Amino acid sequence: MKRTIVRDREVVKANFFSNNFELELFGQNQPTCLQKAYLHMIIEYGILRRNPSLKGKVIELKKQGYKTEPAFCELLGIKGDPYEGLVQYGIKERIINWD
Repeated sequence: MKRTIVRDREVVKANFFSNNFELELFGQNQPTCLQKAYLHMIIEYGILRRNPSLKGKVIELKKQGYKTEPAFCELLGIKGDPYEGLVQYGIKERIINWD
């Protein structure tokens, strides 16, 4: 477990394995609905609802060592920072409303 700064915000992260599956707990002093990690999950869910065939491709990239957000960006052709790029994609595609 460690405290660190991510995108100019203090966060607490805990990484561990359970049944050979890597997990990460992530917390910050910000409402959940505004946290980038939450937004990424909502966007990824929206993308998969629109294009279910991407699920298997994301899983294959993850088996190759990709993290989830970079895997989605690879498949969608999103360049640059995958974490910010995925949020911008979600806004552009109206998966999330960011006013």
